[in-house]
Amino acid sequence: MGHSYDLLRRATGAHSRGVIYSSYMILSMADDFKYMPFRLVDEVDMKNNRDWLSRLLEMIPVRGTLDYRCFLGAPWRIDFPASEVGEIPYHVILGGSAVLEDPEGGPTRKLMVGDILLFPHGSAHALHDGSDAAPAPARQRTTLNVVFHENDGTGDRLDMMCGRFILSAAHDRLIRSYLPRRVILHAPENSAAAAGPGTGAQVVGLVSLMRAESAAENLGGLAMLNALSTALFAVALRLASEITAPPDGLLALAGNPRLVPALTALFNEPARAWTLPELAQRCNMSRATFIRHFQERLGRSASDLLTDIRMTVAAKALKTSNMSTGAVAELAGYQSEAAFQRAFKHQMGITPAQWRRTHACSTELGLGTHNY
Repeated sequence: MGHSYDLLRRATGAHSRGVIYSSYMILSMADDFKYMPFRLVDEVDMKNNRDWLSRLLEMIPVRGTLDYRCFLGAPWRIDFPASEVGEIPYHVILGGSAVLEDPEGGPTRKLMVGDILLFPHGSAHALHDGSDAAPAPARQRTTLNVVFHENDGTGDRLDMMCGRFILSAAHDRLIRSYLPRRVILHAPENSAAAAGPGTGAQVVGLVSLMRAESAAENLGGLAMLNALSTALFAVALRLASEITAPPDGLLALAGNPRLVPALTALFNEPARAWTLPELAQRCNMSRATFIRHFQERLGRSASDLLTDIRMTVAAKALKTSNMSTGAVAELAGYQSEAAFQRAFKHQMGITPAQWRRTHACSTELGLGTHNY
């Protein structure tokens, strides 16, 4: 993604020109959606079909929030504790660089301008300037739209946005089960996304507008930042599925255009009694080849994914509607209410009735704060 990445670097490095360009891109984004990469769309039986990511976000609505804009001079360090269930931290490097340190033993990674980092499992992590020096004391300055995290360090400067993608704690199981522990988007030059301007250009526009809105107290700025942050989640996952070597799990599955017809079918018609031969036929594969490639990419079987999609559909219906348990069972693809009851308890740990009592009256998603 050479051209797109260059644009992103220029947009994050040239404030005024970036804002002008990003405004144009946001206005034209609606037209770009018509030209989404073919890998996200099943061209077979398109009637009433949507791409898998749109269906996922319908099942599990996600809301974004931008919490912090960090202006730090080396030496600096920020330790992020594990997030609450239902929260996915993200970071966007606008200027300078940062070293990612993984408390769980993963390798350290250097993040550069334009890089986007997500933690779908809410894992604890730390970011620092790469030195062993004691960090300069930091302070926070609150504005109408965002909190600025600053210090008096005199070394190399970091400019970074930090926020969260928030989903219902009752519905985050599919996300945590099928997305990797962390996603780092470097927008490599040899990315498949470089074949078209859509995704890279949309990342440019979103990041540039978020940078501009977080730097000033504009009218409606907080609403704009939250809306752009929400859009960033979908665009980041789309970009992650397009790169040459997508991360593990659902993104790796979506990154294989031969398997996308089956993925799209499962998300669009979870109540259908899918068979492996039917799914394999949609992918123009033999049954054995389909099973092998699906398992290699996702790490789980098509049956496992279908069951989890069905449970997500059922959990949402139980939480948001007054449908009877029998009607929810039918919606989720179970001919027998007893079979649904058994499957739901096995997957979710409690019965549908207990789930409904626990979650149906839950309040709207909250926007808690974290201390950095």
